[in-house]
Amino acid sequence: MKTALILIGLVALTLGVAVPKHDHKFKSVDAEFASKQKKVLSLFEHVEENDQTAECHKVGLKYNIEANIDKYTNPLSVHTHHAEADNKFSVIVDSSQVYGCAKY
Repeated sequence: MKTALILIGLVALTLGVAVPKHDHKFKSVDAEFASKQKKVLSLFEHVEENDQTAECHKVGLKYNIEANIDKYTNPLSVHTHHAEADNKFSVIVDSSQVYGCAKY
């Protein structure tokens, strides 16, 4: 009798447990988006190490916020913050310091 009650309890417990449903939706992207995403994700690889290729340093020097302002979701905010940064931080920075590329 005890065995039957334990067995019925285990069956009820098993039926009562929710089974997680994994319903992931994927979408296809074009090659340009995939390459941009790959470049962004590569910045997070080995962030504690020095950058051996200095590719992000080159990109950072060549990047122009004003030329790419149409790619932002809120261009007015970007323009405002960029203008404030130009006014606040118009100091000479040592060229050996690279910000955002983990080069020390």
